[in-house]
Amino acid sequence: MVNNITALFWNIRGIGNLPTILRLKRLIKVHNITFLSLSKPMIEVARLPTIMEKLKMNFSVANNAGTIWFFWKKSFSCQVILDSTQLLCLKVTNSKDLYLFGGDFNVITDSSESSGGQTNNRDATDDFLEAINGSHLMEVNFTRCKFTWTNNRRGLARVMKRLDRVLISSSWTCTSMTCSVTHLSRQHSDHSPLLTTFHFGAKLGPTRFEFQSFWPLHHNFMEVVKTSWEAPTSSTSALEVLGIKLKSLKVALKI
Repeated sequence: MVNNITALFWNIRGIGNLPTILRLKRLIKVHNITFLSLSKPMIEVARLPTIMEKLKMNFSVANNAGTIWFFWKKSFSCQVILDSTQLLCLKVTNSKDLYLFGGDFNVITDSSESSGGQTNNRDATDDFLEAINGSHLMEVNFTRCKFTWTNNRRGLARVMKRLDRVLISSSWTCTSMTCSVTHLSRQHSDHSPLLTTFHFGAKLGPTRFEFQSFWPLHHNFMEVVKTSWEAPTSSTSALEVLGIKLKSLKVALKI
């Protein structure tokens, strides 16, 4: 039985050099990478088959602009269903109604995801949060360094942000799978590779509720909380009423 599958998302900022190729080969071998998504390879698409062979992956595809390259192992099949200059969407074998978006979104969700530099673009953040909530997507929890990008400067000129992330559809909560992300160290690029692991058969009970940090920023957040909290209960016990309200609020927030 398969225990887990691993994927790697990386804004690689150029793959036409030996040190980057060597690191990729090490990551693929050490973490047994099944799916590999690279953005900004910065070399001609004609070299895609050669890079695939060097990385010992079985299949590959690129978007029409050549800015996103995707590789996978032969144990799966993938079909392109949407292609644009900044997006490559594929359907994976037996993925059903499970959706996952990973890579460099070039935007943060709140001020805590940025350190240094000028004030962040609030409109871009609001648009991004609206898209996440409107599509019923959830953040995948990560480990290691919070920031995934840096301008590689020092002192007061240094800027760090969390621009890269993995989002999953709410339908994942109805499966026996869990998903985790590890921000690997930045080498040969100003972005961190995102090691994403899918754990199969890890859930033995109801899905654990996870509060998403960006929820309070949604314009309907307080209205949802207020409506749920003010709903009447039949209990006369203060502790029982509190428990009922918290449980109802959890359900309301997950919808």
